[in-house]
Amino acid sequence: GSIAPTTNAARRDAPAAETLASLRNGVLGSYTMPRRSMAVYHWARRTAALTSSPLFRAAVFYTLLTGVLTYPLSIHPASTTFPGSSDRNLYVWTLAWDAHAFLHQPWRIFDANIFHPYSRTLAFSENLIGAAMLVAPLQWILQDPFLVFNITSLLTVPLCALGAYLLARRLGLGEPAAWICGLVFGFAPPRFLRIDQAHLTAVEWIPFCLAYAHTYASSGRKRDLRVALAFLSLQILTSGHGAVFLLATLAGGALYVLATGGRIHIVKMLRDIGLPGAIVLVPAALMLVPYRMVQVEVGLRRDLGDWTGSWASFLSSPTHVDGFLTSQLGSLGAWINANTQAYLFPGVIPLLLVGASFVRLRARNESRAPVQWWSGIALLLECACIAVVGLGIYAWATGTTRFEVAGFTMSVRALWRVWALAGVLAFFRLALLRRARFSIWTRTMNVTRFIAGLRGDPRIFYTLVVLACALLAIGPPHGPWRFVYWLPGLSFIRVPSRFMILGTLAVAVLCAYGFERLVARVSRRSQWLTAAVVGAALIGEFAVVPFEVVASPRDIPAADRWLANQPTPFVVAELPPMDPTIPMLHSMAHWQKTVHGYSGWNPALSQSLAAALTSVPDAASLDALSGVGVTYLVVHTSMYAPDEWAAMTTRLERASPRLSLRFSDAEGRVYSLASAGAR
Repeated sequence: GSIAPTTNAARRDAPAAETLASLRNGVLGSYTMPRRSMAVYHWARRTAALTSSPLFRAAVFYTLLTGVLTYPLSIHPASTTFPGSSDRNLYVWTLAWDAHAFLHQPWRIFDANIFHPYSRTLAFSENLIGAAMLVAPLQWILQDPFLVFNITSLLTVPLCALGAYLLARRLGLGEPAAWICGLVFGFAPPRFLRIDQAHLTAVEWIPFCLAYAHTYASSGRKRDLRVALAFLSLQILTSGHGAVFLLATLAGGALYVLATGGRIHIVKMLRDIGLPGAIVLVPAALMLVPYRMVQVEVGLRRDLGDWTGSWASFLSSPTHVDGFLTSQLGSLGAWINANTQAYLFPGVIPLLLVGASFVRLRARNESRAPVQWWSGIALLLECACIAVVGLGIYAWATGTTRFEVAGFTMSVRALWRVWALAGVLAFFRLALLRRARFSIWTRTMNVTRFIAGLRGDPRIFYTLVVLACALLAIGPPHGPWRFVYWLPGLSFIRVPSRFMILGTLAVAVLCAYGFERLVARVSRRSQWLTAAVVGAALIGEFAVVPFEVVASPRDIPAADRWLANQPTPFVVAELPPMDPTIPMLHSMAHWQKTVHGYSGWNPALSQSLAAALTSVPDAASLDALSGVGVTYLVVHTSMYAPDEWAAMTTRLERASPRLSLRFSDAEGRVYSLASAGAR
């Protein structure tokens, strides 16, 4: 009785199944599906596959979380922006200049309109060309530099988180652990709270490049290597700081492979790179040319003037949770708040997860292996004895009694004490001879196995990255920065504490490993529940909502807008003396040359012109300005105090033969400047 209905139903459904199969193949009997219908069908399939992919879900989650944690900026990006700073104004101008140059002078994009009369002045600081390539259409359409800057900065957050997620997945970690990795790198304070500094927050392509570099190392597929090179080129175009961080990590990875006994097949890599890989690197190589020319022609160099740092910075974070914890520490918390120079503390929960990454959990029915305590103690005694003997020999041969290592001083007051200490260490080592014998072969084999194990363990490499970044971030007199800052690439970094941005990525990877170990023996559903709890705790610790914002300063004075209608080219100087980024923003109205400019390095002629502006309109200052081709002097009357403006008015009237008033309103004036020989 149950077979007949089933058979009849199967017979009735057979034509429908055949019809569906025919539709999927684009053929229905002798009827061919229209090409438009086929395109719609395939588009629907691709869209369904995209929206169901884990990477898409992660991208949506990180984007929504960015909107929550940056409230109210995320809700009002057109009317608010980050608190005023020179860096913010500089990179608002930079993105706007790049968008302007893409249309009007793409082959001379580095000849920016600032720091006149110097050339290639975009290379005086970060160029952000890679970021501008993504948002230039918005600037062309909206003509709102602050809104475009806000969007650019906000986009870096989910991109950084998504890149860290992909990196964790390419390292072989599960999806829940990868979500944790993205959370830490995207929203931990050492990176997230740099969002107002576009040149520091735009490091989103570093984890993408490392993800494909790891994949190439394990698979050897040329496509992965070429994709990694594409992300490397994109990072070089986007941020010089990010480029240095990424190149240093790749170089460190190569050294790590060689140090652990691995091999790097240079010929195979060059063959895999091929012409496509070389082509994607061409823009990055061309980017280095103007920076090198500026170094040679103008003498652009970094020094140790900005080498600052404090131990308190490693314990400092402005988040609500960490601020509460610091307030409970009494005098230690007060010391942290008083000596903080940067926010370098990644959070309590990330540190716990990092520690968990090195905890070994035994599997079920696994017997505990005997711990080789005596062998380890014997090895430590041997190393200590050899080090002390070497120190004694060096002190005896050179007569040195004081040694300084990384800022710490050791004193050898009497040489016999060194030999006595070496004898004590040798005695204790001999006492362990029955438990741990001397065996060069055994030691060699153990070291070989240990090094081989390190090569296949990414945790060790990323731990070394964290330690290297922390050492570079240590301020004077400690830390190795004074010994390496002159190296090519590193000399581009103005403040070494910024290396903790890279360190945060390494911490995120270790957090993912720690989470993976903690949930290794539970079901997949339990893993996701644990990830939700840990993720909520991380979000709670990272939160600084409401995000600090100010009203967006979008109005350019009428005097500068009047210049936009004058015959070009011309050169502008502005008074009174002010933050040099303000005239840079004003110049966006006309994009003509201006003597003003802002960078971490200020050339000598620009300094002398800034000094001359303080004494305008005397003859020497006007001669200095006209000598470099200044044709218009913009005086912002609203920026003067009433008594200062009264005195300035009298001085301007006395200089009338050289200055001709061309425009005037309630807020400013524009004077044309004649040369010294002209009336």
